Amino acid sequence: MPQVQWSFQLARFLQGQALDVYKRMTDEDVGDYDLLENSLLKRFRLTEGGYGRRFKSVRIEVGETAEQFVDMLKNI
Repeated sequence: MPQVQWSFQLARFLQGQALDVYKRMTDEDVGDYDLLENSLLKRFRLTEGGYGRRFKSVRIEVGETAEQFVDMLKNI
């Protein structure tokens, strides 16, 4: 599939806040997959800085095993 169609294919599966990000984009911008990707990453704070803040703020929960904590860290 050509990259030109990627954003339109992705849009079919967007829901909630992700769909709102897509709807707020101009007609010209929605065809630009890289711009859509960056907009979604910024909206959900999935940037290098955002990951760093999330990683530094996690703490082991009461009753959580070390294995469970490590599994949770892998999903950040």
